[in-house]
Amino acid sequence: MRVIVGEAKWRTSLTDSAVAALLHGDKDVTCPTSGKKIHNGKGIWFEVNRDSVVPKGLRQLQRLLELRDPVNHANAIASMDAAITAATPTLARTNLVLIAGNGAKTRKKLSVLVPWEQAPSEYKSAHDLQVVELILDGGEALIDGLYSSLWKA
Repeated sequence: MRVIVGEAKWRTSLTDSAVAALLHGDKDVTCPTSGKKIHNGKGIWFEVNRDSVVPKGLRQLQRLLELRDPVNHANAIASMDAAITAATPTLARTNLVLIAGNGAKTRKKLSVLVPWEQAPSEYKSAHDLQVVELILDGGEALIDGLYSSLWKA
């Protein structure tokens, strides 16, 4: 079994500074040397680097399947249970980072804000990494529609 684990973030405008804040945390710490505000280090890289061997989301999904329909999801539940309760869990895993938003007005076509040729130096996890930048035009309507469809009765 391979699991895909990660972070998905939406920003109205994907500027260099907005993506830097997502990846490295807010600029709310003062550098003792320069006195300038710096990133606090609690961004996406911090989260994916410290995630447990068995992702929290896998346990949450297992509980949801058990609540929703334990009979028809029995195989998936059993597979997750075996992975979660193993003496030394060794799940094949890919960390996925999805950053979506409207392109900044000054953004050039096909430019990227997250390096892709090799994993960023801040990424310390041993797992595979996939980063997706989804650039939209007028994406607010899409995101609003997506969120409202998640909670329809």
